[in-house]
Amino acid sequence: MRQRRLALAAILVGVLAVIVAVAAASGGGGGSSSPRPGPLSNSHRGHPVARPGQHAVSPAGPRLHAQEVGSLPAPVQNPATTALDSSTASAAGTGGASSGATGATGAGAGGQALLMGGLSSVDVSVAGIERIQLGASPVASTSGSLPSAIHDAAAATLRGTAYFFGGGDQTDSSQILRVSADGSTTTAGNLPSQASDVAATAVGDTAYVVGGYNGSAAIDSIVAFSPSAAAHVIGHLPQALRYPAVTGVGGQIIIIGGTSDAGATRTILDFDPSSGQVRRLGMLPRALTHASAGVLGGTVFVLGGRGTALGSQTRQIVAIDPHTGQTTSGGMLPRALSDTGAATLSDRILLAGGRDPAGQVRAEIYVLRRR
Repeated sequence: MRQRRLALAAILVGVLAVIVAVAAASGGGGGSSSPRPGPLSNSHRGHPVARPGQHAVSPAGPRLHAQEVGSLPAPVQNPATTALDSSTASAAGTGGASSGATGATGAGAGGQALLMGGLSSVDVSVAGIERIQLGASPVASTSGSLPSAIHDAAAATLRGTAYFFGGGDQTDSSQILRVSADGSTTTAGNLPSQASDVAATAVGDTAYVVGGYNGSAAIDSIVAFSPSAAAHVIGHLPQALRYPAVTGVGGQIIIIGGTSDAGATRTILDFDPSSGQVRRLGMLPRALTHASAGVLGGTVFVLGGRGTALGSQTRQIVAIDPHTGQTTSGGMLPRALSDTGAATLSDRILLAGGRDPAGQVRAEIYVLRRR
């Protein structure tokens, strides 16, 4: 009898243990148990879930860190900007009027870039050619002047020489100028038509001028130019675009966002100069125009920009894999900016000027490096 009572007690203890375990697992075992996880709201296994109408950006990927290194002689937006190669930078030195330029330490190795024309803080076209010399003590100085005040142009460097394309003020221009590091200019040709709101990049010994505005309508053409050949149309965009961000990588040209007749766009395009073909590579996380772009380590970085609304500037940097079109978060700018001047210098991207959401035109110079 005693053994039977012990056996029954053991069974009761076991049943009670099971009941306690089940209650704890269901969250009903008292305040010491952990709450059940709630439903996933905007992520799944670490990857963002896009809301309707959005394209998700993964948080993983190469990122940039921005450092302020100085300021321009005066605030400017929409400057045509290009890097000068190392041989041109060495020959040019650091001369030029200071025009009140300021510098700061910490930019690292040297390199030069030219910022040409643009809009002032009161939205008036300017003619200045500003040269930024990076190094232990970065300096920005006025090195010359364009033949006339102009904005919404583009620039690219071929064989160590900067070229300036199009632009507009009271009327749009078809001019192509050769610009020396000392700020002197000579005529190098003409675009097939007048074009402002353009973007440009160089691949090899050829510059490519993308999209724009001819004074009455947006342009869908891609124009090729080299010092040995006249500018000519080599391809066409799927739709006419103004203010796209453009950069070259691996022999291809990546065309990002821009303004169509319907407003800012999300499309990432890949143009193959050898075939003249344009294909859709991917989609941005948001509609973007008036952005800048550069390449570091084979990754395309889209810097700032805005939507269709004037005050919709963003701090976001978007990294694009030029092979797959996948977009990831590439970091943040120190402030929301559109209409900046940008140039890739070896292992850095130089970013200068621009416009913030309050409409203030900026003069800061930043250097962006991969983390």
